[in-house]
Amino acid sequence: MKIGLIDPALRRVGHHVSFMSYIYSMLRQEGINILVADFDNILRDNSEIQEKDLLPVCATLPTELFPISEQSPLQKLKEEYRKYRFYGQLKQVFDDADVDFWLITTYDKYSLPLLYYSGLGKKRIVPLIHATKIFRKNSRRFYGLVSFWYPHLLLRNLSRSELVLFLVEEQKEALISTGFSGNTAYFPYNAVSLHEIETDNRERLSEIFRLCTISIVTEERDIHSVMRAVSMHPDMEYFVGGSVPEYMQNSSYVNRAKDMASKYENISVRFEYLSDEEYYNEIAMSHFAIVPINEKYQRGVQLTGLMVDCLMKKRPFIGPDIFPLNKFVNDYGVGLLYDPENFDSMVDTLLLAKEKGVDSFYDNICAFLSENSFEKTGKRLKGLFQRLL
Repeated sequence: MKIGLIDPALRRVGHHVSFMSYIYSMLRQEGINILVADFDNILRDNSEIQEKDLLPVCATLPTELFPISEQSPLQKLKEEYRKYRFYGQLKQVFDDADVDFWLITTYDKYSLPLLYYSGLGKKRIVPLIHATKIFRKNSRRFYGLVSFWYPHLLLRNLSRSELVLFLVEEQKEALISTGFSGNTAYFPYNAVSLHEIETDNRERLSEIFRLCTISIVTEERDIHSVMRAVSMHPDMEYFVGGSVPEYMQNSSYVNRAKDMASKYENISVRFEYLSDEEYYNEIAMSHFAIVPINEKYQRGVQLTGLMVDCLMKKRPFIGPDIFPLNKFVNDYGVGLLYDPENFDSMVDTLLLAKEKGVDSFYDNICAFLSENSFEKTGKRLKGLFQRLL
């Protein structure tokens, strides 16, 4: 068995590289041969994937060549022609690749031109769904590329797949509601080895009660309210980190956060890309990660990386009482929730977190991690893939 891995939405920063490395390592551990598609040598230069297992596709990143932006209908048509020319040149690369099927690790609108214009859609594929917002089409705007045809074609391709992977159960339910009747299977966004689960890492906690929010900086996260709440309690610390998109560099959102951090000694910001080592070290030092997301994630039935990653480091989280955070708190007892419409509720929840501490959640987190350990997930995936042959 030989599996091809490809991420049509591969980016230089964010979770994409580490997610590909995670899947690669898991399948290699099970003795599966892997061929990993690489754009612009991003994976060669930024991951531990062996070079012999890499397939250089092209010297350009599709996400940089075709960035998401507001466009007129005419501009969209012109860009679609550019995509046709670009992806069409990749056909021979995939025709020559000797794999049993391709696992598409991010199935979104970047998958469409790859599937249709490079010929990859005619091969056997296993899509991995990160969010269900890509399925929503506006039937009143049937002429719209994004509003109608993208969701329609994404679903059409899913219907041909023998197996579709999903990250949370609710994504499976949303997929079935569209009429999909194929095979589906759960795949954890991240997993930890049994050895790491058994190793106590609480000695890395900061001496002062510490919170962190680390992600790509966007206005979808209400870090200002968290800063305001923490500023009222000098016995707490709050660290905010992550890269800032170019269009937000001088935004009022970023400037306000910097201004608040300059006023309070217990609040610090680092608005730049953090390496994986720095990212996980900041989480390990924190008693709780706080994930102040808005309802976009609930509407899109979409996980948040920080929530998952803090659990991987055996740290509980705090967040608003919305999906997916409330699902994990209610099902596994691995964090605390506040009312997103009530600032006092946030303050009270921070105080409760300080009172309870990491120890109150540690065993629950370890039990959650053990259910889908790195080893168990790898064996399960191997069995699923073998049944496709």
